[in-house]
Amino acid sequence: MTQKESSTEAWELSASQFPAHGSARERLGFLLRYAILAPSTHNTQPWRFTTGSDRLLVYRDRSRWLQVADPSQRELHLSVGCALENLLIAARAFGYTPRVTYFPHPMGADCVAQVELPEPAALARPKGGLLDAVTRRHTIRKPFRPRAVPEADLKRLETVCGDRTVMLYLSDDPLVKQRLELMVGEADARLFAEPAYREELGHWIGEGSFGNSWLLAKLGQLAMTYLDLGRSTAKHDSELLHSAPEIGILGTLDDDRLSQVKAGQQFERICLQAELLGLGVQPMSQLCQIPHIRSQLARFFPAPNVYSQQVFRIGYADRVEAPMPRRALEDALG
Repeated sequence: MTQKESSTEAWELSASQFPAHGSARERLGFLLRYAILAPSTHNTQPWRFTTGSDRLLVYRDRSRWLQVADPSQRELHLSVGCALENLLIAARAFGYTPRVTYFPHPMGADCVAQVELPEPAALARPKGGLLDAVTRRHTIRKPFRPRAVPEADLKRLETVCGDRTVMLYLSDDPLVKQRLELMVGEADARLFAEPAYREELGHWIGEGSFGNSWLLAKLGQLAMTYLDLGRSTAKHDSELLHSAPEIGILGTLDDDRLSQVKAGQQFERICLQAELLGLGVQPMSQLCQIPHIRSQLARFFPAPNVYSQQVFRIGYADRVEAPMPRRALEDALG
């Protein structure tokens, strides 16, 4: 992603802009404006779409795959799942009844989902809810305030995660956080010890994925690639984790592509519900990027043989984060 392609204009989206009197293809294309606001690993936005008059196809974009950090493409599919969920939330809000077929074989190896969207008898006018949260949700990268999350709000987060194949573990136990802080320190140290990892992450920083100016992005790329930032990053990430009143882990019983996409969908629903509750969320993806650490995370679940897909922290932030840039929708079509 280059600075010319990326901007924060995509966030200036309102349901009032829906082209109710436009063509069917234009209306479906508008729904994709919500899809591209989904979170993704290191803001790589690894998705593509094609549009029709009554369906949308969602693809993984392997040109945006982090081959070093995510060799199995697990996080790539989580990211695509987040975009798919935004699309479904938007479709339902405007009156559509989407029908999803995962990994439809005739559509090619990279097609993750076919979403059939028959023209509704009457279009709906969205009334708040998760759709409003799509344009407000931003990843929180600052420490959280020392304020506990009410039990009722934790129940809402559990309820919004509606897929029975995806399990949510939440904890405010200091001992759990302590164990995870140690794991974060080890994960960061191992990842940043790999020159290829630093080079890959530096590339995306240099491309402006994190919203910096061109000069700051290029300086960040150089620093990430050539400086030993492992120790300072581990300390910083451990402090972020320590500040969180709640820790969440999403797990699945299988570790196939479908399970990963569905985990991404549920993660986005949690992020959006958290936004409506005044809470912020930050993924701690490094914990699942080291295989033996990822396997240790399964011990937090009461059920056996669970595959951890995403670890994240939840809490109250002092200030809103600036939105991360998005490439233009046109660049994600075709």
